[in-house]
Amino acid sequence: MFLKALAEFIMQGLPQAVLATVGFAVLAMVLPPLGVVSTAVVALVALREGATQSVYVVVVSAVVLAVMMLLIHQPPAWGLLAGLVQWVPLLLLGLLLRYTSSWTITLQAALIFCLVAVLI
Repeated sequence: MFLKALAEFIMQGLPQAVLATVGFAVLAMVLPPLGVVSTAVVALVALREGATQSVYVVVVSAVVLAVMMLLIHQPPAWGLLAGLVQWVPLLLLGLLLRYTSSWTITLQAALIFCLVAVLI
């Protein structure tokens, strides 16, 4: 019930998607599992709206995180980096699933992302 209401809220527009992405990212600083919801918002926008809108959500959300870091006297690059590291892989996987409609290809790409991340 909650997730359906959240998805409907997110799909109302890009400002709502940015609010949900940033909101859950900030809440994840206190309760880390909520970071999964933040990335799920990005994947949902990528699946439903496409590349332009999902990149907009990621960029605006990362900038908002950077500004928030600046407000608490931390380097703003931490906010940008945290957002991009967390959201870009799911953005790419969401877009891949949108354009190929293949879970097999998407999961293989996710495996490759994970292997590269471990090796780096």
